[in-house]
Order: sequence, then C-alpha cells, then structure tokens
Amino acid sequence: MRPSLEHATARAVARARNGKSLSVDEASALMQASGDHLLELMSIASGLRELGRGTRITYSRKVFIPLTMLCRDHCHYCTFAKPPAKLDRPFLLPEEVVAIATAGARLGCKEALFTLGDRPEERYPIARGWLTPSMTSRSTSGTLSVSLVARSASDESAMMSLASLSATT
Repeated sequence: MRPSLEHATARAVARARNGKSLSVDEASALMQASGDHLLELMSIASGLRELGRGTRITYSRKVFIPLTMLCRDHCHYCTFAKPPAKLDRPFLLPEEVVAIATAGARLGCKEALFTLGDRPEERYPIARGWLTPSMTSRSTSGTLSVSLVARSASDESAMMSLASLSATT
C-alpha cells in the first residue's frame, strides 16, 4: 500500500532538509507540495542556492534583437520561431536593428544580443528571396550579414554585440 500524498510529501521534505538523496517517488511528491510543506521546501531550496551561489544576484543589461523569427526547424518547445504568415517581413531591416540597439542603449543596456533561427532559407522561399547569394555561400546562412549588421548596431549604439546563432555549420 502506498503512503498518502501528505505522508510522502512530509517524508520527502524531511529527507531534503537532512541532505539525503531523494527517490523518484519522493521527488514526485515534492512537485505536488503545497501549504507548509511547500514553504519549507522553498526555504530548503533557498538555503542550498545561497550555499552554492551566495546571495548576490547579477544580470547583464542587454537588448535582444531578433534579426529573424524564422527557422527551418519545428521544435515543439520553442516559443521564438514564427511562420512567415505571422510576420510583416522575414528579416529586420538594418535601420530597425540600429533603432532597437540605440533604444536599448538609451535605456542603459550594455550589450546587444542578436538572435535568429537556424537556416530559415532552407524551409521558406521568402527567406531565400531576402538573402543574397554572398550571404548564403559556404553554408554561413547569413553569418557574414549578421556580423555586418552587428557591427553597424554596435558602432551606432556603443554597445557590445553578441550573436546567438543556431547551428551555422
């Protein structure tokens, strides 16, 4: 006979509090914790986080610049990619990129993170039409153009440019 959820949760919280390894069933019980058990579990987790990382919270002031929201892949977890029908254009114009970077700099951002999907030109003809042959030669999928746009945005906004390219090889 399986113990009640209340008993299983209390046991799992006690084992977590004492630094013991948890079984799959105990971890499952903790995912359903509520009330006092949840508050104690949160306190235990907070203590472990502070033990490992301390209490200092850091962040990077950056603006995300989606050069395109198109992608050849169809990952079910992705909330970023969109089909062409849901976009005004497949790619941002260079002026739009600079405007976003400049607005970010005005708001105190120090970095511009350029994001784009994985080789959208392989799935969408409209994306192929926007890219010039020199941009897609040698399987770079527009990497050269990303670096040129990033440099332009960086020059105009005085922010460091970072590119988050999907698989570009």
